[in-house]
Amino acid sequence: AEDFYIGQIRLANNAIDRDNERFSEEVLSRFAATAIRKTMLFDHSRDSQESAVGKFFDVTIEKLPLQQANAETGENFRLPPSVTDVQFLTGSFYIPVKGLDEKIIVKIDTGIFDFASIGFRAESLVPVMDVEGKTLFWEYRGSGQRTEMTEGSLVYLGAQHGMSVKSAGGASERNNSNSQEQHKSTDNDGPLRPENPLKPGRHKSADDDDPLRPENPLKPGRHKS
Repeated sequence: AEDFYIGQIRLANNAIDRDNERFSEEVLSRFAATAIRKTMLFDHSRDSQESAVGKFFDVTIEKLPLQQANAETGENFRLPPSVTDVQFLTGSFYIPVKGLDEKIIVKIDTGIFDFASIGFRAESLVPVMDVEGKTLFWEYRGSGQRTEMTEGSLVYLGAQHGMSVKSAGGASERNNSNSQEQHKSTDNDGPLRPENPLKPGRHKSADDDDPLRPENPLKPGRHKS
């Protein structure tokens, strides 16, 4: 127990997010199937060994009625009319304590490192339209092998509402909690609009503006890795 810092983090959900996008339920299922052994990072940074702090060793999909999800997170989730439950992709992670800067643990425990974001590939991103042909939101779809979770990150603010550290602490604390309850930033190699080829490694964070939508031109300061 003294060798590992263990916790749970909500990485993604099926609600419409700050980018007016959502993950379909089939995509969340693929993320869950591919999450084990993926790396936990800081701010989606893959350029430094210091950014890789942990691993995901377990995953679950939590299904909560909309009202309960809002009350638990303090958010106001927006779902498509046909969807009644908010589904959270929740990963369990470990961080080896040896050699870890104590300030990292303190910041997680005090909620300074709190918000989360997922790195991923998806087979397609399609517009969901109303009867008049107006785009209501965009939806990631795909249940094949090209859809997967590639990493999970602690970020200053994720594009998806309510994604954050759910619980954290020593291994003994995590075991006790188990007995009681069972990016979005976009980088250059992500899944693009239908007219663009699929590329690996997209992630989501709150400061994203999608350059591929005509009404949202690329703006300075966009985070791209």
